[in-house]
Amino acid sequence: MENRQDISARKMLADAYMEAGRYADSELVLTDLQQQSELTNFIRIRQIDMELRQSADGIYTLETDTLLRLEVETIAADREKEGHTAAEAMLYEVFDTYVEEVKLLPGNISGAKTSAQENAETLATISSEKEMENFVSVYPNPASDILTLSYQLPSENARIIFYTLTGQKAIEVELQGRNGTHQLSLTQLPAGIYVYSLEIEGEKAVKDKLVIMPK
Repeated sequence: MENRQDISARKMLADAYMEAGRYADSELVLTDLQQQSELTNFIRIRQIDMELRQSADGIYTLETDTLLRLEVETIAADREKEGHTAAEAMLYEVFDTYVEEVKLLPGNISGAKTSAQENAETLATISSEKEMENFVSVYPNPASDILTLSYQLPSENARIIFYTLTGQKAIEVELQGRNGTHQLSLTQLPAGIYVYSLEIEGEKAVKDKLVIMPK
């Protein structure tokens, strides 16, 4: 088994390279650490960190990139693995900037303070969830075999599309009428996190996520 001090030293080296803007060198160190399964989230959040540092909008890319945001939320929610604190800090900076405990600038995610952990419950309060309640209810969530869609819409021309976190379309459901319910079988979908988007008259109205549990 690899020496824990050596692993810790390489993690620090990856962070040092990233802070110095040597992203290629940091990526090489992270790649070398991938054999450590417990570091999966640590590695991925550092990779996202580097992506955001090189983005024109910095960390605020999360405001428009729904799939990336959901990936960060997933890492933030997994408190059993290293990396959740940095993920929480990203989300706080973009969606809860009034929180005094976390003071970050785009490209300075590593300055997160552990006090962000104490306020993780606020991450669930996002505008898309409130908007979704006005149009469609998707339950149960998490789900396993059957998913129920209950909807009240301003138009009859609407559909819900489910995507994987890599952006691939998994299921598309045409909603019949402005009001109703629809039951959807999930038996053909593997367990995991999905994004669903409600489209009305061809325009994306709201988005949220669905967790499918192992069968």
